[in-house]
Amino acid sequence: MTDRDYDELQLCDAALKVWLPENIMRVLYEITVLLDIPISDFIRQLFFTHLYGRYDLLGYIERSKLKFTDPDQPSPCAKTIPTEVGLPSPRIPLSSDSNKVIALKVCLPSAMKQGLIDLADKKYQPVSEYARQLIITHLLGHQAPSPVHLENAEEA
Repeated sequence: MTDRDYDELQLCDAALKVWLPENIMRVLYEITVLLDIPISDFIRQLFFTHLYGRYDLLGYIERSKLKFTDPDQPSPCAKTIPTEVGLPSPRIPLSSDSNKVIALKVCLPSAMKQGLIDLADKKYQPVSEYARQLIITHLLGHQAPSPVHLENAEEA
């Protein structure tokens, strides 16, 4: 795997607040429960992949050099699961146009945040808007073949 040095990403010394539609938060919650990782870890991995590529992410995970959280010292931002988001209710259509939005604060390395700011500036967008669109696109794709729905396990 790659031998690029990302030691500057070891410390989460910055934060980014992103306002996400409630339905997107439900998707994040569902995915992170399935993967058994905190939402913030998932988001940091998404940002890392967007900025530096999946190859480097997998290389650092394989070498256990890049730790997004320390399980013995959880950060205050490590588990960002808002109380308003519970288990998904039956057949909620997913869309990025949901009326109810929820703030998600993610702690991340300042170099990673600066990378996102630089990319957002190139698109003349605030970094929070750029990050929101990145998260939504990563979760739902660009062209879903049909509307996505959340379902309760009871209906499946």
